[in-house]
This record gives sequence, structure tokens and C-alpha cells, in this order.
Amino acid sequence: MASGTRLDTKIAAHGGRRVPSGARRGARCFALALCLCLAWPAAQASAANRAPEEAAAEARLARVIRDVAQPLTGAPTDYDRLLRRIGEARIVMLGEDTHGTHEFYVERARITRRLIAEQGFSGVVIEADWSEAAGLRAFLAGAEHPATADAALRTFERFPRWMWGNSDFRDLVAWLREFNRRGGGAPVSVHGMDLYEIAPAATAVIGYLERINPAAAGKARQRYMCLDSGGDKQQDGAVAPPRWPDIDCAGPVQDQLTELTTGAFRPDAGALDLADAGYVHALQSARVVRNAEEYFRAMRRQPDNSWDLRDTHMASSVDLLLAHLDARTGRRSRLVIWAHNAHIGDARATARGESGGLTLGQLLRERYPDDAILVGFMTATGSVRAATDWGGPDRRRRLRPPIPGSHAALMHATGLRRFLLFPDTPSPLRAALDLPRPQRGVGVRYLPELELAGHYYMARLSGQFDALIHIDRTTALRPLRRK
Repeated sequence: MASGTRLDTKIAAHGGRRVPSGARRGARCFALALCLCLAWPAAQASAANRAPEEAAAEARLARVIRDVAQPLTGAPTDYDRLLRRIGEARIVMLGEDTHGTHEFYVERARITRRLIAEQGFSGVVIEADWSEAAGLRAFLAGAEHPATADAALRTFERFPRWMWGNSDFRDLVAWLREFNRRGGGAPVSVHGMDLYEIAPAATAVIGYLERINPAAAGKARQRYMCLDSGGDKQQDGAVAPPRWPDIDCAGPVQDQLTELTTGAFRPDAGALDLADAGYVHALQSARVVRNAEEYFRAMRRQPDNSWDLRDTHMASSVDLLLAHLDARTGRRSRLVIWAHNAHIGDARATARGESGGLTLGQLLRERYPDDAILVGFMTATGSVRAATDWGGPDRRRRLRPPIPGSHAALMHATGLRRFLLFPDTPSPLRAALDLPRPQRGVGVRYLPELELAGHYYMARLSGQFDALIHIDRTTALRPLRRK
């Protein structure tokens, strides 16, 4: 990866050490998938047909979990232990094992409100594009337009709309606006950290430069013309279609990022100010263009490496946001991050890490020792909102029961409806949860017919998360109606 900033250099060097060749990782992934497919008949066997000693051991472990777990009752004190565990940490990551579960949003919002109101957290970072969240930030800052939380969330037009255009996230956004209006603490902002939307990011860079230095804006427009060489690059702002020619724009987009990073675009050669929201918006937008260009190119040439590029971009986005909020407020800023378990969990405790892959959670743990808390969310049964194809319509779909021997099956066996668990706490439980088990992950697509091969991976809970919230039966998100 080319270097645009010191942080990017640091990240690129880290990623370069850990990512094996595509062939090597591909072989490992194929072997894992083959093992899982071969295990499918056994996974479908009922618990009654399993070896008696194995079933007894699972029952004993479920009882241990039940004894140490804290039931969640809906009381205001539900998350007191979690907040004590968080302490003074700067980063709290709240996960989900599906992208379409109502209860996960509700509980993440409960935790987020307490972190903001009681511990002074000043930013929420979501698994969405930087440009998508611009209207939402304006709404939270008190702008007249958009005038309502529903209107602010209509700016999330890219698939999957239901991830942020839903009634649960809408309720949190309305609460944040009221919190900022009351002035009970530092104003809270919401930011995206993803990299899918190139065109709005490029437009933002050019628009900023038009106000500062029209000549520099002309140079930026010329550099970004490389991205137009193949016509329409993105479908629904999501992924590069196969017809996108194999064009390498790394040089021009890197030059533009370097110019913004070094301040060469400024006619007065003045100092760069990370407290300046306009400058940071342009800088991050240039980073999105540069990193998205590399990401889409990797998807064509080295798809195994694209995940690492995306999570590395997310991690450096968090770095920039912390620096910006520190400079803006003059104090130590703190962030809540909402993303899928597959991103916020530590890759070193999963099959992905064993293949040399990275995750956002791992990177932030390494960069902010003792300052990053990872909270996973898990379910066993119920329904979920998902599509069957990328860009397809979303539907309420029934979750298949977890496979025997999986983490979700073990949590289900406790008989507890909702509970909080600290899997890394020294206890007899930790040794048991340090063993790898299948873990389910449902993204924006759910294909029950490919449940085992498509939605399970091996993970060790004790190393993956600092805390786990299990809600045994869950329901699908309710998307907002679009006018």
C-alpha cells in the first residue's frame, strides 16, 4: 500500500507483515471450507444422537456459564459491570452476529446512551461510508435541514439501507440530537468509517479545494478523471461491477492525498488544523478515494486481501477521528464503534487470524493497549432481516437453529434468555472458551441452504471479545418507510 500519512504508513507496514500470499490463504480457506462441509452430516445430527460423554460435557459447561453469567432484565443497572470493565478506555466496540437484528440495536443503543451521558463519550462510529453520515452530523449539530431523524437517515441510500434506516437507530439519533440540544456535555457526532463510495468522496475533496484554492481544485479534478475512465464504476454505490476495466489509478489518487496531507494545496502555506472540520472532511474523503481505489482493484486481482484493506482503512479512520476530536475539544476523546462481530472481534482468536488476516478489533487492540474494549453480540434463534443477493430486496427471514457444538448452541443450552458474560475472566470457564468452536456470522445476505459453509467460522471466545452479550431469541429489524 502506498503511504499517504504517517498513520497509513504504520498500518501498511503492519498489514504487509501479516498478510500471506493469496495462494497460501486461498488454500487455507479452501481447506477450512472443505472440513466444514465434510462435517455437515455430523452438525445436523440431533443432540440426542451425539456421544453421551460429549453431551454430558456440554451440559456441564452450560451450567458453568449459567452460574457466572449476569442475566439482563431490562433494569437500569444491567450494564453497570460492563461500564466498570470499560473504565477509562477510549474505544468501545459493540458488535453483532447479524446485520439485521432488532434486539442488538436496542441493547447497543442502551449502552451507547450510558457511555455518552455518564462517561463523556463524544463520538459514535458506524459501519457506513464517511460521506453517508454527513447529513446525520448536520442534524445532530442542530441544522434546520434535515429537520427530523427520519429525514437524516434517508441520506443512507446505498444497499443495505436497513442497516441504518431503521426505527431502532432512528430512536438513538433522535436521543443524540436532544442530548446535544440540552448541552449536557460535549456535542456528540456520528461518523462513518467505510470506503465503498468513491464518487461522493471525490466530489467532497474538489468542493473543499474550490473554496481554498481553485487551481488546486482543478488539479484534483484532473487526477480523479482516471477514475472515470471506465464509465460508471459503482452500482448503488456498492461494488465495482465486472465491466470496470482493470485500470490502476493508484498514482493520481495517492498524489491528491499527499497534497492534502502535507498542506501543499494551501496558497498561504499555513499550518494544517485537525480541529478544522472542513479540512478533516476533505482529508478523510481523499483517504476514502485512495483506499477504495486500492480495495476495488484488490477485489479484481487479489480478493483474499481486500478484507484486510477495508479493515485497515476503518482502523486508520478511527485514528484520524480521535485526533480530530482531541484537537476540536481540547480533551481526550472517546468513541463508541458499531460494526459486525467479524470486524470488531480480534482476528487472532479466529481462523481468519490463523491465515494471516486482520480485523478492525485486532488493529485497535494493538494500537491502543488497555484502551479498546470489544463487546460481541450473539443469538441462537428467531428471525433476521437480510437479502439473498447483494443489492437485492431485504426480507424477514427465519434463522436456522445453531449447529451442535457451536458457541451459539452452547449459550442456548444455558436456558437463559439474555445475559452478559466476560469470557476472558480467569475462571474454569475461560479454559473452556479458549477452545475453538464454530461461530455464526450473518451479514447483509443470509442463505440458510448454505448455513455451514457460508455462515460459520472457527473462533475462540476468550480471545475474541472482552465481553459477550447473548440474546437467545431475536427478531428482525424494522426498516423505515421511504417516501
